[in-house]
Amino acid sequence: MRNVVNEIIVQEWIEGADSDVYFCLKYRPPGGSQSISFTGRKICQWPIQVGGTASCMPAPEAAAELTALIGNEPGATS
Repeated sequence: MRNVVNEIIVQEWIEGADSDVYFCLKYRPPGGSQSISFTGRKICQWPIQVGGTASCMPAPEAAAELTALIGNEPGATS
């Protein structure tokens, strides 16, 4: 996929309340510097059930699982 595009967004539909949605934002700086992550949980979104994050809170309890889904560094396949 990287041969076609440089940036992607991966999403999956999660059944349940807005507060059941966890996310991981990752920044990978150029030049091979270490990536930085923020893992959070939505408190509410607008429009309800399908919208963007209106408020959220840190969710360190989900960091290991979500980081493993997207990998830690460029080229990671985990």
